Amino acid sequence: MLKSAFQIVDQLTIDREQWHEFVLDNPHGTVFHTPEMFDVFKATTGHNPLVFAALNSEGKLQALITPVIVSMKEGILKSLSTRAVHYGGLVYQESDEGIEALKALLEYSRPIIGKDAIYSEIRNLTDVDRITPLFKDLKFKREPHINYWIRLDRTYEEIIKDVKSAARSAMRRTEKRGAHFLIIEDEQGFEDWFNLVELTYFHKKMPLGDRSLFENIFDIMRPVGLTKFFAVKAEDKLIGAYLMMLFKDVIYFWYSADDYNMRQYYPTDGFINHIIQWGIENQYRMLDFGWAGREDEPYGVRAFKAKFGGDEIRFGRHVRTHKAMLLALSKTGFIIYKKFLGMKKK
Repeated sequence: MLKSAFQIVDQLTIDREQWHEFVLDNPHGTVFHTPEMFDVFKATTGHNPLVFAALNSEGKLQALITPVIVSMKEGILKSLSTRAVHYGGLVYQESDEGIEALKALLEYSRPIIGKDAIYSEIRNLTDVDRITPLFKDLKFKREPHINYWIRLDRTYEEIIKDVKSAARSAMRRTEKRGAHFLIIEDEQGFEDWFNLVELTYFHKKMPLGDRSLFENIFDIMRPVGLTKFFAVKAEDKLIGAYLMMLFKDVIYFWYSADDYNMRQYYPTDGFINHIIQWGIENQYRMLDFGWAGREDEPYGVRAFKAKFGGDEIRFGRHVRTHKAMLLALSKTGFIIYKKFLGMKKK
């Protein structure tokens, strides 16, 4: 291991209260960096969360990283599907000492992560301009991903003015046509909610995290107010399912699903209208609309999210390759996997 001027602690030795306070007070801290989120990933099949934190000589936290080693498959395919995901990005003090501490963590953790993961992906949810030189020094490549933010520190009328006319009409159709919104609180509700999510991802030919991820979020984070499982219901069944993560004054729009055969209710359009109003009523500052694809590739989800008038955010992602040959094979394998799902669907 590389020597460091900082004391580096990990998930076994970190003070959880200090960890919690650091994430809560730091502008780069998100729900994905919390001890509770670590507990979720730790209990989830195919996920191995790690924590590395750097303390200065006074014992104060200067930087924190929370990579999760994720494997979508077991057996022979595990080596082709294992990656390290830094959900929410990196947490660090905006000082020279904080950035040096972050560099120490990224260097220290590289051989540990690279032992299993074919690449590391940092999914930035905050501005990282100041550490751009650091990314370059450590051989991270920027990928130009887009996100959308909808500011909720305005009146509902001000927000709706920014929404395109056709989208405003669609947002109102859901309730007009008899659907209603609810928050899932019981086990049967969770079963129905997850079944819809699973079916939606199957039809879209997209891989979905293990069921245990959602079960653990429901069991660990919901009781302490860090998430809400929302749903849209019509004709006595769920037609929309949405997972909102909650932290400080931000709503994170994480998972979304709707019943393709019930699109006449416009469940997702209507839910966006609902969550905007819910966020305002509950004094949230912002709705982080989540990933909207790469800037350099057409993506239907981006066109859909753009209709709602949020600010286009371009913090991007940063990727560092650990095993180049396996990464190339993995990309080929994902294309084959999507084709296989399409064959099963037929």
